Amino acid sequence: MKLRSFVGMALIAAVTVPASASAQWLGLTQSSAWEFSLAFGEVGRALSGTKVMGTRTFAAMDKRFSVGWGLRGSIMGGDNLPHMGRGDPRDTLFVSNPGVLALNAVVMGTARLTGNIELGANVDLLGISLGGDKRANLLAQGGALTGAQTATVTNLNVFGFGTDNQRGSLLSEVFLQYGVNPEWKVRFGYSKFWTDYQIDLVVDGSRRFRSSVTAAFIGARYTPQ
Repeated sequence: MKLRSFVGMALIAAVTVPASASAQWLGLTQSSAWEFSLAFGEVGRALSGTKVMGTRTFAAMDKRFSVGWGLRGSIMGGDNLPHMGRGDPRDTLFVSNPGVLALNAVVMGTARLTGNIELGANVDLLGISLGGDKRANLLAQGGALTGAQTATVTNLNVFGFGTDNQRGSLLSEVFLQYGVNPEWKVRFGYSKFWTDYQIDLVVDGSRRFRSSVTAAFIGARYTPQ
């Protein structure tokens, strides 16, 4: 666990320390925007805040497209949230009151539809997760390993880029954004987030169990003028 935490911190440091140099190399402009979101689903919830660190608006099509990157902190949880086994998805770990604090590098993009309405999306790429041990109940297909367990959050977060190999706790959003004034925009749409726990036992070749939650969210973007 300590090694994974160190690797995650090193990756985030590599992203954030040379911020001005990387922004210049990518043609990004520095940004002081902040984004906030609250997602709420049937069994899962997430609260997040994002510091947008760089953006770029493309000149094509009357500057309708923008991309950016930043850092997002998220608190993810739920009610007895089911986590599917990585060895066999039929194995289920029910984690009591899961609570994960994730810090991830995030990329984002928007397309302007009208003067003050944009369609956008964002996704966490890599980072670290923190959280205490949780009580959990294992329901394994074989039956022999079914019972109470202690679950520990997976510390290193890595997005799978279209595969099913992502690990850790990550969040993504698809949304519409409406500009109220030059400083404030309201956002609403759908969020998908993952939490990832491990137990001491190996069940069907893996110790890891992962949940996937889809939820509606509301939020805001603040850009100081």
